[in-house]
Amino acid sequence: LWVVRAELVAPGQAPSGDFDLAMVRVPNGADGDLTDALIEAAETEGVRAIVGCSGRLIPERDGASVDADRLAAALAKSNTLWVIDARLERLDPSASDLRRARDAGVTFAIASVDCGQPTTALANGALHCQRGWVARDSLANLWSVEEVKAWL
Repeated sequence: LWVVRAELVAPGQAPSGDFDLAMVRVPNGADGDLTDALIEAAETEGVRAIVGCSGRLIPERDGASVDADRLAAALAKSNTLWVIDARLERLDPSASDLRRARDAGVTFAIASVDCGQPTTALANGALHCQRGWVARDSLANLWSVEEVKAWL
């Protein structure tokens, strides 16, 4: 499985190339409204996951503005994962955005790759999912290999 992770730069600049799936993340310090750019990325062939959505850093800075309802609808329609950045200084998307996205039918994953202690990040992510009322069957981290292959 070949995965590429790319930063969202601007609309029309989603990653392309020879890979199985792409994960797009909001760059640190992003500001303005990123809704349209994130939706465009989610609808781009090969992009299968959006990481976080705002790039916020708790408590130092708020993140970029995102219409979570519009983004959730696009993610559900395109069957694109919404990856929860589970580091305590991020917890992005927010618990209230998780609830609304869950209602829209979004599937989630918990990211722990960027954390020095991935098991801690997974535990943080699981607690954040509880705050957002995310059901186990909506969490890709718990999928079997067969379920991952079917999703790809």
